[in-house]
Amino acid sequence: MAIPAPHFAVSILSITIRQRARVKSVSNLGYTALVWGMLALGGCASAIVGLQTDGTYILEKTEHTQSCDAMSRNFAERVEILKLLPGKAKAERDEAPQTAVSMINRWMSGGNKGIAAIEQYNRERAHAHALQRTMHEKKCPQVDLDRELAEADAQIGAIRSN
Repeated sequence: MAIPAPHFAVSILSITIRQRARVKSVSNLGYTALVWGMLALGGCASAIVGLQTDGTYILEKTEHTQSCDAMSRNFAERVEILKLLPGKAKAERDEAPQTAVSMINRWMSGGNKGIAAIEQYNRERAHAHALQRTMHEKKCPQVDLDRELAEADAQIGAIRSN
């Protein structure tokens, strides 16, 4: 009398007497699923939008397809945000760290000094540069980002050096 194996639908006798089963190994199926999953994630990882580790910024698809007017508005909003961030960074720097972790972060951080507003400035500035490049490719009216942000860059540079 054969006792069915619960997970493989193969009787235990066929496994023990013949010493081989007519089922694929669970580990082989697991490895196959793992490889396919990693390949799928690898494909997605190359298309991650936002600030990249090299300091560049990848725009979303919707941003690439915007009209010149919409891109100009988006660009102008980013410039206004960037102009406000030095004041926020200065206030954050002057404020005492609230936790031991934030204090250690400030000691150990590089040019950001553990200040979230500087990180936001870096991200927004890279985003504005990416928008400017795309606007140039689309032959939209250009704005000199470096000239617009000269004062803000100087203030952020002073905060970073302190």
